[in-house]
Amino acid sequence: MTVYEDYANRFVEKNNLGPEHISVQFMCIVEELGEFAKALSEGDKHDQACELADLLFTVFVMAELLSVDVLTSFIRKSEINLTKSNRTSAGKIKK
Repeated sequence: MTVYEDYANRFVEKNNLGPEHISVQFMCIVEELGEFAKALSEGDKHDQACELADLLFTVFVMAELLSVDVLTSFIRKSEINLTKSNRTSAGKIKK
């Protein structure tokens, strides 16, 4: 178990969360994403780091609720993303 899985698991257990909380957790992710976006626009590096950590934590909790192996999924998706080299005019990587 990775460190982030351990923290997420402890949070889920402490708060008695289960699959019925997935939609609420999704809203938490959206909220944290908004807070991260605000920190980016304000330019404070400390706030950016804190809000990014909050966002990641909520994503890890979601992964725990969904029983998703984030590390394996991240590695697989990263390997695919590393094969992409072209970007659209909007900055998104083309497939």
